[in-house]
Amino acid sequence: LVTDAYRLDENAAPPAYCLRAKEEMFPNILSQDESKVREAMEAWRTVEQQLSKAVKAAVISVVKEKAARVALLMSVVEAELTQGVFLCKDDPNTHVFWMKRFLISLKQQMLKEPAIAKLYLDSVVGVRAGRN
Repeated sequence: LVTDAYRLDENAAPPAYCLRAKEEMFPNILSQDESKVREAMEAWRTVEQQLSKAVKAAVISVVKEKAARVALLMSVVEAELTQGVFLCKDDPNTHVFWMKRFLISLKQQMLKEPAIAKLYLDSVVGVRAGRN
């Protein structure tokens, strides 16, 4: 599972294993057929949960220092909030911004008005937009 989901990036310094894009592992995520998309997304969610459990188990068994375990297991959002709000010595009112968006039917909107959808999606030339 881990060897299928991660790829060695030899251009990184130092070389590192990076999680492959879910669209690369499950190309039907980009299908026009909604049933194929649902099936591929369900497969991705299963893999994502298995990977998360494997990483958590590995960190717990290998990393003995509690603070290091906590740092390795926290989400990106938790890490950003901790660093930018709770540990920062500056007044959070001067540098913390919170934006909450609800993107409803983005895939359908993207098909109807791709120029607007680009405002809400990261895109790479040659790769169709639609990452979740």
